[in-house]
Amino acid sequence: MKKLRIGLLMLFVLVIFAVLVSGDSARDARFLPPSASHPLGTDALGHDIISRIGSGMLVSFAVACPATLISALGGLLLSFGFAGRKFPSTSVIAAADSMRSLPPIILALFFNALSGPGIMKIVIALSIGNIPFIARMCHSRIAVLRTEGPAVAAECLGVGRVRIFISHIIPHLLPYLLLQCVSIFSSSILTEASLSYLGCGVPPQLPSLGSMLADARSTVLVHPGPAVYPAVFLLLIGISMELIARGIEERLG
Repeated sequence: MKKLRIGLLMLFVLVIFAVLVSGDSARDARFLPPSASHPLGTDALGHDIISRIGSGMLVSFAVACPATLISALGGLLLSFGFAGRKFPSTSVIAAADSMRSLPPIILALFFNALSGPGIMKIVIALSIGNIPFIARMCHSRIAVLRTEGPAVAAECLGVGRVRIFISHIIPHLLPYLLLQCVSIFSSSILTEASLSYLGCGVPPQLPSLGSMLADARSTVLVHPGPAVYPAVFLLLIGISMELIARGIEERLG
């Protein structure tokens, strides 16, 4: 529980920080040191680093949140649709394993090659790539839960499959689904940053932690700040998500 609380607190603080400091950063002199007007200094183009970090974090959250939600709903509905007795139990697993051979970052690069960078394309690629993970986990858990007492008793009493699913399966499935969502959220942020670092992520006019790292490559030995600060915040996001995941695992036993 302690890890879960610390992780949630860290994530909450990071979100509030991003909202407070984000905004359009007017250009100033290049590579200014930290000051009252520029707490983390300026980058190679004279942009305020802290405001770009805040905006970049919001962009990362704007990608990770819908991708995680779509993946969770899509995987849950897919596993529920294939949970009937007449449908071969191995079919959904085989389909999920086949789709898992194509990582989300490869799909995003494919979409970028077709029509250029964009937030929606990253969300679609991440959703398509992560739905199989959710579907496989939910399918295996549903197969176990359907054979346990409450679900079997409800089925013997003639309760409908949808009602059994909502009343007796989803409550026991949610902790495992939440754990997978935390993992997808974290990997989505890292994937977006990686794509932006390669120039294949969000559009160039939008700030991104990954593009900030890419812009600072040529001057990192002389002016490390523009590269170090975005990397630190990416690390903090990763640590907060890891603590949340560990906290959920402890609750699951």
